[in-house]
Amino acid sequence: MLLVRYRRHHYLIAILFLLVLSAVTFIYKVYLSKPAPRRCPETNDHESDLAPNVVHFVHLVQGNATDLSFVSLICALAAFFNQKPDRLVFHTNHVAPELSLVKEKRFARLKSVVGNKLTLNRVRRPTHAFGRPLGNIYHANDVLKIQLALKHGGLYIDQDTFIVRSIDELR
Repeated sequence: MLLVRYRRHHYLIAILFLLVLSAVTFIYKVYLSKPAPRRCPETNDHESDLAPNVVHFVHLVQGNATDLSFVSLICALAAFFNQKPDRLVFHTNHVAPELSLVKEKRFARLKSVVGNKLTLNRVRRPTHAFGRPLGNIYHANDVLKIQLALKHGGLYIDQDTFIVRSIDELR
């Protein structure tokens, strides 16, 4: 008799849980979800559907450490040699990146290998996301990557990601 009551109670909880889950899903789909973005006009050229072959890195500086780490240098070179991008762009919050960062040892080494395909772009470090303050530089880095990806397109890679072969099939 006790076992029968327990099973009924168990089924009622499961049914109640499913009802609540269905209601939450319905509310989300109807009121909170945003419509899907409109697609680009259809073209016969499938090359235009690809993301640009531009590799972007975000290099936010904090304090006196402005140069690339050794790992960042090696990963940027791996992205350059294995992906063969049209451009390699470093987005940084450093003041006057064209003048001062290229004088740094590892940035100078990267510039000597990559040549005129290296672009330095000054950006502002985000301080808030959805009205909430960002706790540290890593969160600001992630928010900035999303903002830049929406604005420029291309491939956004962390500075510690080592590309071993071309990722064109994922573009």
